[in-house]
Amino acid sequence: MNDLKAIVLETMILLEDPYNMYLKDIRKFTYYKLWYTESKEVYWEQFSIWIKYLDLNSNEDKDFTKRMSVMQSLICFSGHLILNNIFNYFPQQLENILPLYFILLKLLKDDDRIIRDLASEVVSRIISEKTIFSSVYSSELLLNNLSIVYKSSFLFKEKLLNLLIDFENITEFQTKMLSCTQKTNNLFIHEKMNLWKDNTRDNYEMIKILTLLDDDDGYIVNKLTLWANSFSKILLQIIAEKGYDGHLGWTSNEDNRHPIKKISRTQ
Repeated sequence: MNDLKAIVLETMILLEDPYNMYLKDIRKFTYYKLWYTESKEVYWEQFSIWIKYLDLNSNEDKDFTKRMSVMQSLICFSGHLILNNIFNYFPQQLENILPLYFILLKLLKDDDRIIRDLASEVVSRIISEKTIFSSVYSSELLLNNLSIVYKSSFLFKEKLLNLLIDFENITEFQTKMLSCTQKTNNLFIHEKMNLWKDNTRDNYEMIKILTLLDDDDGYIVNKLTLWANSFSKILLQIIAEKGYDGHLGWTSNEDNRHPIKKISRTQ
C-alpha cells in the first residue's frame, strides 16, 4: 500500500515536466504498475487520486506546462483506453477509467492547438482509426464510441448529464440566470477567446448521445425534466419581474408567452 502511494505521488511530480525523456520512462513504468496492481478497493482509491489530479490540472485556468503534462500522461496510458480492447475489462476497471475519457474530451477543447492536436491523435488511437481528425470531430467520434461501450453505465449517464447541464444545484443555476439580467458595464469581459469551444454544438452532441443510452430507471428523463422546468420557471420570473421586451420584442406579445406559461403550469 505504501509503495502504491509512493507511485501515485511520483506520478504527480512528473506532471511538472512533460518533456523530460527520463521522466517519461518512469511515468510509463508507473502507469504499468498502477494498472496491473491487484483489483482491490484500496488500490483503486490511489488510482482515483491520480485521475483527480489529472482532471484538476487539465482545467483551462492551469498553465500550459501542467495541461501538457496531463496530455502526455494520457498518451502514455492510452494503450489501456483502446475501446476495442476494454470489452474484456472487469466492470471495476471500466468504471475507473471512464473519467480519463472525459479529461480527454476537455483537452480536445483546449485553448492551445498543440494540445488539441495531440488529444485528437489519442482519440484516433483509442477508436482504432488511422486517420487523425480535427479536435471537434474527434470529440464527436469519441462520444459516439463511448456510448456503445458504456450504453448501460449509470456513471457515464451521470457524467454526461453533468457536462450538459453543468450544475449540481438548481438554486445555484437559478441565481446565475438572474445575475445575467443585471446591468453591467463589462459587456465583453467574460467573452471566450477560444473558438474551439462551441457550446451549442457540444450540447447537441451530448443530447444525441443521451438518447442512445439505456434509461430504464428514467434517470436521464428526470434530470432533463428538472433542468427544463427550472429554466422555464426562472425565465417566467425574469419576464414577470423585469417586464423584459426582449431584443426582438417577442416577450411583449401575450400570444408568444402563453405556451411557456402553459408548460410551467402543467409541471
